[in-house]
Amino acid sequence: MKVFKEEKLLTTAGFTGLIIACGLVLYMIWFETIILPEGNVQQAFSFNAAVGLFMLTIAILLPFAEMKPSHRKKVRLMLFSTALISYGIETIQHLRGINPRFSQSGSVIDSFLGALFGIVALFIIIATFWIAIAFFRKKDPLITQPFITSIRYAFLSVMIANVAGIWMMALQGSQVGEGGNIIVLHGLGYHALQALPFVGFLLIHSGINSSNVQTLIHIGGASWLGMILLIFIQTGISQSVFSLQPLPLAAFLCFLAWAVICIWSIKKYLQHRTLSREDSSIAEKAEP
Repeated sequence: MKVFKEEKLLTTAGFTGLIIACGLVLYMIWFETIILPEGNVQQAFSFNAAVGLFMLTIAILLPFAEMKPSHRKKVRLMLFSTALISYGIETIQHLRGINPRFSQSGSVIDSFLGALFGIVALFIIIATFWIAIAFFRKKDPLITQPFITSIRYAFLSVMIANVAGIWMMALQGSQVGEGGNIIVLHGLGYHALQALPFVGFLLIHSGINSSNVQTLIHIGGASWLGMILLIFIQTGISQSVFSLQPLPLAAFLCFLAWAVICIWSIKKYLQHRTLSREDSSIAEKAEP
């Protein structure tokens, strides 16, 4: 839990989302998932879990941005307050049977809450953009450079996800034509915050040559970005990303390239830890 020590507010916001998501799982076990006319408890679960995971990830990564204390405080308060507001609107409205964003059956108050939800989303976009700028301005030491590079790639992916979020606001929904669904693009864009820094962390602690680590970080990051851009195009032409077409297949190959690097980095990390423990054990035995 040491990784969450510096950002207690964001950690609280993150675990709050996960706890609400767990509560909604229990609700779905006992009651119907669909609540007429527009409510969908499964969507509320997915949202709370995703935002909770996002907040916990930012709690871990934010200290590495080395923002000015005043800027960091503003970002922290912005994300904390928007998280709590979004949890409340998303969960309560779905349980009431109302679409929290684009209701066609709600009252004037529900329309107001939907507009408020949109404003909250814009503040989250502003906060992520602010953090991204801090990471790209940061002058990082050589030892952590690959890890910071992986975070930069992740935030590039998040910027595309934010464009997808604004796209959904403009359409007042996630469907594009007959087969396109922006939710897939939006979700994968944000999950780069977990996927890419995770690989970066493993590689810098695997005992691999620093130049090779940097190369692998670039390949993995570029592969994830390539996947996101291909999904963006496929969605834009109103086609499903799960169809057997050239763009989805190319996106899958990009994902495989990242996955291979991820699996290999896990293997090298575990091997390095095992060797380090063996060396420590030998050194302890050799001491008089």
